[in-house]
Amino acid sequence: MTLVDKIETQATNQYYVSNRAPLIPSSLIKLPVGSVKPDGFLKEFLLRQKKD
Repeated sequence: MTLVDKIETQATNQYYVSNRAPLIPSSLIKLPVGSVKPDGFLKEFLLRQKKD
């Protein structure tokens, strides 16, 4: 495990759009909708929440 104070923002990523110059690079990049799928307890929690 590596502990970092701040996420590296100088590198670019060809797969996700981030802020372009002259804007400050974003520390976090928004992922496309549907790219993260819940599983395990989180999926069960969300399904129970949906029923209410």
